[in-house]
Amino acid sequence: MNSLTARLQALGPVINELMSISGCTGVSIGVSHHNETIYNAGFGYRHREKKLVPDADTIYHVASLSKSFTAAALGILAHDKKLNLNQPLREILPTFSQHVLPLVSYLEPIHPFRSAFLYNYGYDVIAVIEEISGMSYGSFLQEGILKPLQMHRTTAAMDIPAENYAEGCFAGLAGEVTAIGRPHIASGTVMAGANAVKTCGPKKKVWYNNGSLVGFFSSVYIVPDSEIVIVVLTNSFATNDCADWIGQLLLEAAIDCPEKNDYISLAKESSAKYAEMWAVMPSELAKTKTSNESSRPLTDYVGKYYNVIHNFFIQIGVADRNGTEQLFLNFQGFPTQTHFLIPHAADEFSWQLSEEENSIISRWPDLDVSIFVLHFVESEKGQIGKLR
Repeated sequence: MNSLTARLQALGPVINELMSISGCTGVSIGVSHHNETIYNAGFGYRHREKKLVPDADTIYHVASLSKSFTAAALGILAHDKKLNLNQPLREILPTFSQHVLPLVSYLEPIHPFRSAFLYNYGYDVIAVIEEISGMSYGSFLQEGILKPLQMHRTTAAMDIPAENYAEGCFAGLAGEVTAIGRPHIASGTVMAGANAVKTCGPKKKVWYNNGSLVGFFSSVYIVPDSEIVIVVLTNSFATNDCADWIGQLLLEAAIDCPEKNDYISLAKESSAKYAEMWAVMPSELAKTKTSNESSRPLTDYVGKYYNVIHNFFIQIGVADRNGTEQLFLNFQGFPTQTHFLIPHAADEFSWQLSEEENSIISRWPDLDVSIFVLHFVESEKGQIGKLR
């Protein structure tokens, strides 16, 4: 056993503690050096109820790590002279503007055109790959990348093998864990982007990316000068970025960083900050609350409110709650996404969700307080016509 492998194996107790702090259910780790796997390990459970341990062959949803596959696919097409990266999109997809512009033309600009990078918009148009290759996105990845690299346990298809699959989980601050099963991901459901980090010790170039969706979090670190690749896959939406803490811990050991971070303390601090964000939510909402009563009959607000392109709606209704009629909202008709509303201000209502409730329904924990306030807009005729 070489010294690098020994340093990585010695981190097992710290990894277990990081998982315990964050509520992370299962982790699979792989580290390669000079194109050879020098360390792989599984911690916790890939299936919590059945207590099945993950390993190097366990399948996880990698979310935004899919973006690196999209980039590689575009690179292959460019290398084969089938794609000119400077070619206008309209020349590849003549009907692109007809289909996409109506979806985005009503949106307010965030930055001037071609002046900034936005993480989740770079690779949305995977139709470029399909148009040029004549294959589906998933098929092109399979034939152009996965098969040549013998990545037989990696797929973009919906029919994921049932054996050795990591079931997604959502961790709560009180230690409870909700199993959420499989997200609905199929060939082509990929967005975009990559970012980079710097680390301690001797200056080294590190390429980094992570991926997250409810139930899964992953990270990858590449040190090109040393030919080190670190992959961390987890089946949990934890109370902190556990996959990143583990990945950075492994990275420090891999490059033999002389000054080590205290990741146990960082994990505890970040989990405590997450708890604090939930704890202050009621007081943040209270700052803008000016009324305890509705300014109109509740039935005036009832209806189905769509966004501009009619691909998302919020249903507002009235229901009995403890003997009192109260407004409720429902997102997209999903039974688990129904919440009661309370008066907040004139033609405004708010809804609240505790951290425990959020964990049970496994909702992405967006803690921007403005999301929890609905403002009903009056039409010229004095009736409620819109919702924002």
